[in-house]
Amino acid sequence: MAQVADVEVTALDPEQKSFWGDTTTVGLVSAVIMAVLMVASLQIAERVDTMLTGGVFIPFGIMIEKIFDILAVVTYGFVAGLIVANLNPIISVATASGPMAPLWFFTNTGTVLAARVVHFYIVKKDIRDQSYLDTFWICLGGMIVDATIMFPVQLLYFKMPLTTIAWMKVAELATGTIIPAFIINRAGKALKRMQTRGG
Repeated sequence: MAQVADVEVTALDPEQKSFWGDTTTVGLVSAVIMAVLMVASLQIAERVDTMLTGGVFIPFGIMIEKIFDILAVVTYGFVAGLIVANLNPIISVATASGPMAPLWFFTNTGTVLAARVVHFYIVKKDIRDQSYLDTFWICLGGMIVDATIMFPVQLLYFKMPLTTIAWMKVAELATGTIIPAFIINRAGKALKRMQTRGG
């Protein structure tokens, strides 16, 4: 009986077989749908962030981006994460939404790469088997790379004092890990339940 369950999970979870993840039609279409949902959600989040902080600190944008990027990573793998992570930067660059738009390719891709490394090589669990703490470590891995990429931009481009950057890094790490990990853990499990029922 346990072997049958293992075979079913393997058949349902191609993202567990390789670092690249689920490159089937289901995985790729799911990634595109998640990417479109993220772009729509970011339209609202970016406006709220601009209204609250003038765009200097983007807590809602960070949360939305991490939720969708890392949800794609833990449910469909690295390729899906790349699709989700890079649709918004493509649109941002194409529409010249801001001077930092090209930077989002690097921050988002770095987030997805680091999250997938932590997920695939360290946590090594399907989203259904992950605790909140497992998902938190995956988010933290992605957020550390994101914050590291942003550091020289904040220091050299925005010319922020180091103390301001340090406080912003703490706030970025918190907004990119604590709430997103909870939502990703719950949403990922729900997606897998729907996938199981549909399959």
